[in-house]
Amino acid sequence: MNSMMTTSKLIMLRLFNITLGRIPFFSRLLKKILIRILIKKQKNKRYVASSRFFDWADLDDFTNKKARIVILTRNEPFYIPLYLSDILSKKHQNILKVYIDSKPSPHLSKIQLLRLCGMLNFVYLSFKYLFYKTCGLFNLRRNSKVFYSITSALKHYNIDFQSGFDVKSDNFKRELLNLRPDVLLSVANSQIIPSDILEIKGLVCLNTHGALLPEYRGILTAFWMILNEEQKGGVTIHKITEKIDGGTILNQAEFDITETDTIVSVYNKVAKYGSKIILKTIEQFESDELTEKENNYTRTIYSVPDSHHINMFLKKGRKFV
Repeated sequence: MNSMMTTSKLIMLRLFNITLGRIPFFSRLLKKILIRILIKKQKNKRYVASSRFFDWADLDDFTNKKARIVILTRNEPFYIPLYLSDILSKKHQNILKVYIDSKPSPHLSKIQLLRLCGMLNFVYLSFKYLFYKTCGLFNLRRNSKVFYSITSALKHYNIDFQSGFDVKSDNFKRELLNLRPDVLLSVANSQIIPSDILEIKGLVCLNTHGALLPEYRGILTAFWMILNEEQKGGVTIHKITEKIDGGTILNQAEFDITETDTIVSVYNKVAKYGSKIILKTIEQFESDELTEKENNYTRTIYSVPDSHHINMFLKKGRKFV
């Protein structure tokens, strides 16, 4: 009799999971109520193990929610493999697909980069880029979990990916609806996500930002933080809205900026600390422990530096590399 009652409760729980489990309100409230009732009544797993209708592993899958993740990023060898290293190594089974923007960064032109670097450093970065790209072709690693290219990492973890995409296209939205992710994660993605994607029911859209929001909203945050002689930098995970870097803040990590830091070293810190809080945010999402903090949208939005700001940066003796 006890076995039949327990089995019926578990079947009800499975039906609840299929029908209402993806709706945030029910997922957070009713799920906990049902689980508490079930655990109180079901002290002995032998009942479940003997059931032909339900397996205890099914209950584990339900109570331990696993986020279904789609990632938007770019084909950049220096920072992206580090930025995504923790989530790829720990959550690769949860990642449905990664979309990689193959277009060059729209932020700095080669002329602006040459001015910031100087000729010698520009040549050094060019050779370093070619070296990383070559190592990426052979699927080599920088260390135990960081690859030389994002595509090498995705192949290693057997994650589906697509090079080149348009986030505003009908095809992208259709694929996203078919994949049915819980989380759309944007990491160094320069494409603006349209409102029809943001409004997909049950989808949480998250962005990583290389500064401590609400400060330094916009692009090239490392340049502006160094120019303004900030002593603290950081990285933020926030919800995506139609406003630039304007969604509520979910997680932040802070690091020191020293007098010897360069743009490259600051972005390395952003990627290192960002990797950790991406994983932390996904784990909190899975356990329904995310908390949101207001993001004051009245602060300055930073853009591509002009010649005046580049000259100020160089006169202060600061460096790109």
